[in-house]
Amino acid sequence: MKNRLNLFTYLARWFVVLTVLCLAPIPVSADDPSKIQWGTPQEILARLSADKYELPKGWKEAVGDTKEIVVYNYGPLLPSDPATKANADIFTELTGIQVKFLELLATQMIQKETAMLVAQSGSADIVVTLEDKTLDFIKAGWYLPLPELWASDEIWAQYPPAYRKVSEYQGVGYGAPNISKAYVLNYRKSLFQEADIQEPPKTWSEWIEVAQKLTKDTNRDGITDQWGLIIGLKGPLGYRMIANLLFGAGGRFVHNGKVKVDTPEMREVFQFLVDLRNKYKVIPPEVNNVDYLNLVDRYKRGNIAMAMFGFELPSQLGFPEDMGQAPLPATTLERLGATSIDYEVIGVNPYSKNKAAAMLYIDLKRSKQAQVNELVIEKNLSSWLPAYDDSAIIELVPAASVLKMALEKADLEIYPEIGETSSILVKELSDALLEKKTVAQALADAQKQVDLVKK
Repeated sequence: MKNRLNLFTYLARWFVVLTVLCLAPIPVSADDPSKIQWGTPQEILARLSADKYELPKGWKEAVGDTKEIVVYNYGPLLPSDPATKANADIFTELTGIQVKFLELLATQMIQKETAMLVAQSGSADIVVTLEDKTLDFIKAGWYLPLPELWASDEIWAQYPPAYRKVSEYQGVGYGAPNISKAYVLNYRKSLFQEADIQEPPKTWSEWIEVAQKLTKDTNRDGITDQWGLIIGLKGPLGYRMIANLLFGAGGRFVHNGKVKVDTPEMREVFQFLVDLRNKYKVIPPEVNNVDYLNLVDRYKRGNIAMAMFGFELPSQLGFPEDMGQAPLPATTLERLGATSIDYEVIGVNPYSKNKAAAMLYIDLKRSKQAQVNELVIEKNLSSWLPAYDDSAIIELVPAASVLKMALEKADLEIYPEIGETSSILVKELSDALLEKKTVAQALADAQKQVDLVKK
């Protein structure tokens, strides 16, 4: 009996010990970004510029037990963003960490992100903004500063100067370029050859001359069968076209901290567009109602010789052998290629519980491998400038040097009144195009309206 009691006591004690062990919390390795050894700027560049991205030393200790990061994404991942999916797969393969995407419409994104960040929630680890909201998020403290990643001018120099303008604040870098769109002059090689035009125009005066040669009424019935040029001037695209031309004329939107649209350079832009339609009659009369999709669709039909729109691979439009791309003409040769640029920026949520993993994801996304994937897989512009000197890229994109020039010369101005200014300028330009107002009247009225915008 005594032996049985001793055995029972022994087993009971072991049962208690095992119960305590099972109920005790399992130690968790915490997220600790400070353990990442980013290295010197030269070491960072060596990793980023490798054909296959390399993780920095100490990354495994830094991410701890992170199993997943959550990333905001504009629109459905597939079929819209195959490069984003491919780069996420590379991240998972390298780290073992899964990437979950929250797919939102553009109209939903800022509202959802703002609600999350105001609540100081870490429900998503990566946030995304367009260029007009990025600095607002940075100034609000909603992007984690990443000085370790942007440690030198040499690193910044691998990317378009305009990207630095939108993602650096008070000398500190934030986030990484996701996708971008700069603008070029697209033209039909066959139509140029038929008109014996040897090269695309470089200045506005040449542009008019070439467009006149390419605008034709082939059967002489009084209806234009072939247009020399098309420019979309409806809605947000209209503002982009105005900005492209304004930068090409050496102008700016902001002067001494104030938005000025009634300027000599803007008058030159408005008059140029009005003359293209009404004096030279080389663009379709309904250009004030042409948006981006309509612009590209009309250009694909084959009866338009030149078009100004954001970069598209010739193969995307269905006639790769007949499509040429050139820098945007400007008022002077020195300004040739000047363009505005659209940017989508991703950054780390400062309230994320997976900061180390999120920082590694940002580092991968800005690398040569990820940026080349954007170009090759998704046909987006690569923000990694050295990619355009790569022989493999030049074979895929014959106009690689044109795109590099566009990105190097691309500019943008972000100011609080940009939304209202965009709508005002597009409306007043439409009135000038339709000859409801003179250029002088349209810009005087535009300035009065801009002055009333309170920010």
